[in-house]
Amino acid sequence: MDKLSVFISSVAQDSLTTLRMRTKQLLDNLGHEGIIFEESIMFTELDSVKTCLEYVKDSDMLILFIDTKAGSMISSEGKSVTHLEFLTAHEEGKKVLVYVNRQVVDEFFKLRVLQN
Repeated sequence: MDKLSVFISSVAQDSLTTLRMRTKQLLDNLGHEGIIFEESIMFTELDSVKTCLEYVKDSDMLILFIDTKAGSMISSEGKSVTHLEFLTAHEEGKKVLVYVNRQVVDEFFKLRVLQN
């Protein structure tokens, strides 16, 4: 199997730090390259969001962990950094694996039922 570069995305939330790091370690142990913000990204520009999105574009796939916080919002975009990473991966035709906290899923579907 070819070596994959995998961008691991989530809100910078304490409850997700260990999960991101363990996912990176697992991918690295399998011979792939796990990319996480806190260890892998070297800023070549002052704009950290732009740098993250470039890493997403250069990766083969995105793993996204969604928990109970939205993360830092980019006011000019009206979206969070994590949302922009997801949209960039989708627009670039990357494979995306999304893992969502059960509480978030339940709230989403509860709201959908109430709206209908």
